[in-house]
Order: sequence, then structure tokens, then C-alpha cells
Amino acid sequence: MNLYEYQKLARGTALPGALSLDYLIPGLAGEVGEAVEAATQSEPISLKEELASELADINWFFAMICNVLRWDFFEVAFWGNKEATLESNQLLIDEYFESHGEELSIQEHLDNLQVCVGNVCSAWAKSVRDNKRIISPEKADQIKENMADAFWVNGLLAHKTGNTVEDLLKKNIEKLYGRKERGVLGGSGNNR
Repeated sequence: MNLYEYQKLARGTALPGALSLDYLIPGLAGEVGEAVEAATQSEPISLKEELASELADINWFFAMICNVLRWDFFEVAFWGNKEATLESNQLLIDEYFESHGEELSIQEHLDNLQVCVGNVCSAWAKSVRDNKRIISPEKADQIKENMADAFWVNGLLAHKTGNTVEDLLKKNIEKLYGRKERGVLGGSGNNR
């Protein structure tokens, strides 16, 4: 699965109320909070599985924000690097861990993810306050750059859970289409 396919499939799981930045931006922040919670409250045995599930949900919010803004998730995730692929991104992640080892903990990576997503939220909030909900080119670039950074950190965290980004995308689509078939896309909690 690539990011183009994922973005299209993710759109097929969105309820009508989810097709708004008023839902998606705070929802993205909420998912990051759930990832932090999973990392700090999970038993070591289930930590990787629960964190991976939350990371996958974060990718869904990235894709849906791109859908609503008519942006290409691939271009946002790789910040315009048209040569990038999920495979080449995974090679960079592997190289990162080969050269840096495990110097940053899961919590430190989550802190970085929180900063990136916080900057996305801030850019949207300022667009609401100062520009009548219109995202200026400057704010659009700020959102895209921080989403790209967050996507990178998400990939580093996926590695820490024993997954690739592609693994997370596939698992997320399987989970969401399973919920769609059972009529339980709405609601909350992982066990629907």
C-alpha cells in the first residue's frame, strides 16, 4: 500500500461529521494524547501493540486533513520529495537507528510528535482567529512542514513498536473497514 492508496481508502471510512478541520485538527491532537497515554499506562507486553494502533490512527488524521484541504498526503508526508517512497523512507528510518541507536526513548519521540502536532493545531487556530478560517499560504506551509516532521517521527515510533509505516497503514485500513462493515465507525475506544 502506498500513501495515495491509503489516502483514498481512508476517505472511505470517514463519517460526514469527520470531514471538517473543526473535527480533524483537535482529533489529531487527541490521538497524540492517546499515544502518550498508551506509552505511559500500558503494560510492557501490550505497549507496542497499543502504541502502534494509536500511531496508525494518527496517520488516518493526517490523510483526512489532506483530503479536506485537497492536498496530496504523499507530497505532504515527504514535503515535496517526489523521489520518496514508503520503502525509501523505511530505509532512512533504519539508517537513523543504525547511526543513532536507541538514544531517544519512546517518550522522547512522543514529545517531538507532540511539538509537531501542536504546531499544526496552532497554525489552524490562528487561521480561525485571524483569517476567518482561511489558511494562508504561510500557514499552509507551516501545517505541511509540521505534518511532514510528525510523519517522520511517527515512522520512528513505528520502528520502536516493531512495525513499518506501511504496516500501520495496512492495519489501520483493515481495522476501519472492519468497523465500517459492522456499522461501528462512530463511537470511541479500540474494541468496537
